[in-house]
Amino acid sequence: MASHPITPAAPDSLPGRLAAANQDAILFVIVATGISHRYWDFAEAAARRAQESQFFNNLSIMGGFILLFATGPGRFSLDGWLASSRRNNPKKPD
Repeated sequence: MASHPITPAAPDSLPGRLAAANQDAILFVIVATGISHRYWDFAEAAARRAQESQFFNNLSIMGGFILLFATGPGRFSLDGWLASSRRNNPKKPD
């Protein structure tokens, strides 16, 4: 039976743990944004703008976590970079 190069990540592997950590981080940012940055409740313009800015800042952070969750650790990750450098510059035996 031929092995397929793409296999699903085991829950205890690095990609599996990364996916679980990303889900937790996304959930945390959603809850923290909803609790802490309710800019629509502020009447004063300066406070409203400050909270609105932080609200959208948290949305961009959440977008980064979603992107990392969708793509996983790949060639742009530290692990991918190190593996690539090892493939391109193999150690010579002594």
